[in-house]
Amino acid sequence: MSSAARAEQSWSLAACQLAGLLTPLVFHTLGALGFESTKVLLLRVLALAMLFGWLGWEGAKLGGSPGPFGWRNALAKVWSGPLQLPILGVAGLALSTAVSTAASISPLVSLLGSWDRQVGLATVLAWLVLGVTATIAGRDAERRRGLLLVWTLASIPVCLYAFVQAAHLDPVNWLHQPLGVASTLGSSTALATYLTMLLPLTLVCAAEAADAVPRPSRRPKREAVWYTDPRVHLAGLSALLTAQAVVVVLTHVRGGLLALGAGLLVTLAVVFWPSQRRLVLVGGVATCALLVLAATLFALAPRPDTGDGEDTSARQRVLIWQDAVGALAGPRIVLGFGPETQMTALEAKYPVALANRFEDQRFDRAHNLWLDTLLTTGLVGLVALLATLVGVARAGLLAAATERGVGRWQPAGLLGALAANLVANQFAFDSSVTGALFWMLAGLTVAPLLPWSSPAAVAVARAVSRRKRNERSGQPASGLTPAVRLRATAMLAAGAVALATLPWVTAPFLADLYHTRALALRAGEAPGSASQQDLLAARSTPWLDVPLLALGDTFLDLARSSTLSSPVTISRYEDLFEMTPSSRAALFDAAKVTLERAVQLNPLDPYPHAYLGRQWMLRAEASRDPTEQADAYGRAVEAFDLAIAAGPSRVSFYDQSGVALTRWGRPALALQRFRQAQQLSRPSAERLARMADAELALGNPEAARALYEQGLQLDPRSAPADAGLARMERAAGNLPAALVRMQRAARNQMRNWEYQRDVAMLQRELGQRGEALASARAARRLAPAWELDDLNALIQSVTS
Repeated sequence: MSSAARAEQSWSLAACQLAGLLTPLVFHTLGALGFESTKVLLLRVLALAMLFGWLGWEGAKLGGSPGPFGWRNALAKVWSGPLQLPILGVAGLALSTAVSTAASISPLVSLLGSWDRQVGLATVLAWLVLGVTATIAGRDAERRRGLLLVWTLASIPVCLYAFVQAAHLDPVNWLHQPLGVASTLGSSTALATYLTMLLPLTLVCAAEAADAVPRPSRRPKREAVWYTDPRVHLAGLSALLTAQAVVVVLTHVRGGLLALGAGLLVTLAVVFWPSQRRLVLVGGVATCALLVLAATLFALAPRPDTGDGEDTSARQRVLIWQDAVGALAGPRIVLGFGPETQMTALEAKYPVALANRFEDQRFDRAHNLWLDTLLTTGLVGLVALLATLVGVARAGLLAAATERGVGRWQPAGLLGALAANLVANQFAFDSSVTGALFWMLAGLTVAPLLPWSSPAAVAVARAVSRRKRNERSGQPASGLTPAVRLRATAMLAAGAVALATLPWVTAPFLADLYHTRALALRAGEAPGSASQQDLLAARSTPWLDVPLLALGDTFLDLARSSTLSSPVTISRYEDLFEMTPSSRAALFDAAKVTLERAVQLNPLDPYPHAYLGRQWMLRAEASRDPTEQADAYGRAVEAFDLAIAAGPSRVSFYDQSGVALTRWGRPALALQRFRQAQQLSRPSAERLARMADAELALGNPEAARALYEQGLQLDPRSAPADAGLARMERAAGNLPAALVRMQRAARNQMRNWEYQRDVAMLQRELGQRGEALASARAARRLAPAWELDDLNALIQSVTS
């Protein structure tokens, strides 16, 4: 091998070692996305280093012999070999993902990734770069063996941390604890997939260690260092294999158990096929039947975290798969909706059963590899993925066919690891770690079939290239200045482009830190400081709406407590980076332009529309001008209707629209909205009370009373129903009964200032001035700033 090839392979080997060793381990506790944001950042930086380092390496060959891209001469040999299909598949996958990103319903999200997952085109290309890097690094069998051992040993701290979590000794108090252990991957599902991919590789390393155990001999041998003893290696690897299997069980991920069986089955089948074909066939069929039976039993058995057995995770999968199939009916089936757009694509036909059982829960994946691929890159991407998988599997089988004995375990283990990933992803999806590991393993699988350039051939090519260049120049190649300049320019250009991309690579990581800091400040009742942090998060990731929605909420919180007035107005989102709103009107304007910006980023997402509708509702409550108030309620109805159109299964949007219509003076339309909500879900006490409010506005007191009482039958602690009956009793002149009901409503919703105010007014009318004063003061503590004048007048009327 030439020195250039050795250097190239060494750099590739180092990158693959770092990716497989560090990515599963790194995380931080300073952000809400401390797992994925850190791991994706590491993968992208490694991929950038390899990509632009390779470009600089090729640029350094300018003026040399051979020149840049000298490997192109070997492409014909590669193309004529068995790697044609995987090359076509990977190229088609990269191209289809890029085209789908350009045609995406949210192009920037598809390019740079969503808030939670960050698996956009940039991450997919990073996976593919690492896969190619692994192919280059794994051309030598010993280096392949070393890589597999490093990746296997990386699971030791992962398993240890999982055991710590299982023993309830985790030093970190995580906010969202899944049913099973999550270890350093932050997700039980990702951990199960990761370990099921490593289990066949650990088995391969153990088999190689067992083969290296010395046979009994009568002749004494010199004692070796204990840690070089193959028996020690075998014992350690056997212990690690057991630990990995136990942790897979501790994750409580049933798809992981199926993937474990599939991965081991494929590994053993490939190993024993040449010598035990009948056993492999019979045992394989029996094992497949057992896996199918286990999958059926797993699907029928309810999980403890879903509760009553009425709704299992298997049923959730079936519902979301039906949603995905329905979403694909149309022209989008060709190119898909774009990477990272599943959450929006699935919303239009989101299952009502899921929307009702898990309010506001959203699926950002279809939890099936084929459906997710169709949703993101369409039929074109699915064909490219299938071609890649078939090509890699064929390459692995060809590599295994050339091996006998223990040498056959390595390609068998690689195929088993890939099979485990595919089975797990029939019920889940890849995380940053499992995706990177999958593509690096695919690269190692095809690496043995990559043709080599012998040192003699390289020397001859260099001599011929040097002679031809000298003949063209007519003089010996003694002037190095032009070549040095070209090389320096190429390397500096590659470095400059790499540095220019770093802000975009690190932006999601920094935005998570800013957003988490903002959440902490809001929890500490410092919304003013929180708004600055969320503004920094929004500036870091201008393609994402999560910081914008949080920023809009923060501005509304500030508006509730602001008593300032100022002529300063906020008319554009860009104004927020030049001035800090402080008056109530400016804060409402800031919330409006921020939420409108979120709507512009993703108009097909229902939640930004709903956030904007709530902003108009609060602005209407703050207004004392009837015309302005009516206009705000009308705009709120319009925003909620857009949310309903984008997410027709979300019952809360209908309820909020009905409340806005009632306050706008459209009670008949409000009743229609409430009835639409009733068709989607079971009746609720609060909805019946809101329907009663609309009936009162229509002048139907008897119908309203019946609805209030029906609401109390559903929920005896329903504060809106008690408050509605209290107002009816007060209108009828029955003040003691009205007071009893209103006090009950205030006890059941102690943070509702309106109930406290109404209690104070009833107590004042009944002559209970001391109690009225206490209730009025409680209302003032809870009320928004625009109600303080009226509440102060109420307090004054009680004390005078």
